[in-house]
Amino acid sequence: MSQGNFFAVGANEFAKACELGIRPAVALLVLACGTQKDNATTSWSAQAVFNHTGMAWRRATEAIDKLVEAKLVSVIRGGKKPRYKLSKPSELNSFIWLPREIIEGAGAETPPVRRLRERGNALLFQKFIELYSIHDLTADGGLPRTLVRVDYERKILGPCGIFVMYGFTKKPATSNAIGPLSTLHQMEDEDKNRGAWVVLKPLQEMGLLETVDYMAETSDYESEFLYQVNDETCAAMIGLSCHLNENGGQGFARSLDAYLPDVGLAIRDLKDATMIGVYRLKYRPKTAKTTVWYATEKAQTEKFVAGVQKLCGLDVDIKELQGISKRINGYQ
Repeated sequence: MSQGNFFAVGANEFAKACELGIRPAVALLVLACGTQKDNATTSWSAQAVFNHTGMAWRRATEAIDKLVEAKLVSVIRGGKKPRYKLSKPSELNSFIWLPREIIEGAGAETPPVRRLRERGNALLFQKFIELYSIHDLTADGGLPRTLVRVDYERKILGPCGIFVMYGFTKKPATSNAIGPLSTLHQMEDEDKNRGAWVVLKPLQEMGLLETVDYMAETSDYESEFLYQVNDETCAAMIGLSCHLNENGGQGFARSLDAYLPDVGLAIRDLKDATMIGVYRLKYRPKTAKTTVWYATEKAQTEKFVAGVQKLCGLDVDIKELQGISKRINGYQ
């Protein structure tokens, strides 16, 4: 099988399989999940399709036959233990890289592809897979902010050392029907979801799409992230609040507490620093690129926590901070 906890399928090949129907498209993904290092040769067959998606063996066989007829799959060996070779692109950037969990599941849960097949919505299934083609953890933390994002209204709470403390109020999420979702621009479903939300909303409700918050350098769609807002960074901010409360800064502490967990820190030079909500697919292919992203996020978190701990170790002149706070609120 494919090395690592991921596999690949050709983007154009998958799109052609979807034109044949949801069953052939599901079958192609299962066969791809069972491929060897070449991302093409597989001994997974109708039995594997049944095992992982619940599709009846006869219908799974018919689905594979359709893939063969369409020249998306060729038969290397027939019989009771068939062997296949998948058609694939010649360029690596024409593959969609997918986590094995979407086929095999994680723990005791039902695999996402099986859940989507059972739902019977071919469009939702196709777009779920195609979203992985633009899912960029290292650059965007997930899906591009030009596609979907959550903005926050910012309030400056006060200075703290070389930093400024901010509180944020969440705004409604916004989306644009672009990329794989561009065909949804004029679409509306039975639940009154429109445009990109025709796909994004049900995926979110199914737990296949989640949101995470970041502190970013600016509100620009391409701005760099400072750190992810997570349990560790929130715990550090609670610690800062306690420190301020115990050292004469009760007013600053109350302001922080009123906005928790939607609070953040950024150095004073970053006058447009803000919080941004990013949409991220729950299951991620564990590639080398994902490993680099994870290490970067971890390092950013550790740097932030260390910075807050250093602040808490300093003797803070609260009166001085109050004076600075009045001056910097002019660029709020």
